[in-house]
Amino acid sequence: EIEKYRWIGHESSKSLKEVSDIIKPGDSEHKVAGMVAERLLSSGIIPVVLLIAADERIKKYRHPIPTDNRIKKHVMIVVCARKWGLIVSLTRLVHFGSLPTELRKKHDAVTEIDASFIANTRPGNSVGDIFRKALDIYSKTGFRDEWKLHHQGGATGYSGRDYKGTSNCKE
Repeated sequence: EIEKYRWIGHESSKSLKEVSDIIKPGDSEHKVAGMVAERLLSSGIIPVVLLIAADERIKKYRHPIPTDNRIKKHVMIVVCARKWGLIVSLTRLVHFGSLPTELRKKHDAVTEIDASFIANTRPGNSVGDIFRKALDIYSKTGFRDEWKLHHQGGATGYSGRDYKGTSNCKE
């Protein structure tokens, strides 16, 4: 199962990379969604969740269903992809042109927070412990309450989320 899960993650990531490399300003969110779905489906991977947001819609909607909105400067691509019953979740952000300071600050914070989740995901650590350590990084990076605006994920496998991570999670 781990080998299958890694394969799905690799192939899904490759699909998002291919799309990220060819999209351009002026493309609609629908077009980006179609391009992602085409690549996933050609590998036998089903996009059970496919969310796309460009520019101002990224901040406005946490689960953005694609629209006719056209890309100006940046786009977010989110997919939950399934094969053999297993589901992987991926997000990619693409920016055109020089990166604004504020966006760089947010990106750096996200990578530090993700690194905390990953580094602390070890046998014997509860999800609650891992979550609380990540909350410290949210505060340290200047985004103390940002975690409240969207769930922080949780274990995946045969469901999009087997459970959602919280500071009280005993799993």
